[in-house]
Amino acid sequence: MSEDQGQENKKVEGKTEAQDIFEGLEDLVSFFLHDYRTTVQAVAYIPGEVVGYAVRLLDEENNFINRNFLAEALRVQAINDLIVEIVKSNTDYGFFTWRDNVKRYLEIMSKLASVWKAFDTADRPEKDVKVDQLLEKLEAVEKSLRSLILNIINNAYHCDDSDEEGCCDDEPDEPEDDPGYDEEELEEL
Repeated sequence: MSEDQGQENKKVEGKTEAQDIFEGLEDLVSFFLHDYRTTVQAVAYIPGEVVGYAVRLLDEENNFINRNFLAEALRVQAINDLIVEIVKSNTDYGFFTWRDNVKRYLEIMSKLASVWKAFDTADRPEKDVKVDQLLEKLEAVEKSLRSLILNIINNAYHCDDSDEEGCCDDEPDEPEDDPGYDEEELEEL
């Protein structure tokens, strides 16, 4: 039996290698989807880490792309800080009680974490990382976070505080525009 046939049989009989790796994380992801306050606070540091790398890039070489990358990283950090404060002050009016909204936030932050990982795994981030490609990802993250903030504001605006069972018991409408997150892009990483 050749190696290719053995790998095909292995995939048919059981799970793929990626499924085995993430099997142990299912409970953690389920917990994060259930407890949104912990989720938001657990990933709140990621934008700051990206900003740290952006500052290092600019210190190494002050050029147009590095300045834009730092500016975009600071915008992402500011928007995420706003989301963290909204959650801490409990003024999201039930927006994050819906698992789909928490899932969307986690997807956005995982895309930001992939930007961080590109720097963290490089031997010399100032030289080895292609900043222009990461800038596009960072812009997509910023656009998605901005869309999420607007959805939170829309949810709060349409919330009826006089409702006996709490604000906005109905699930918020799906956003009309695409958040810029593509599952195929995640598989490529």
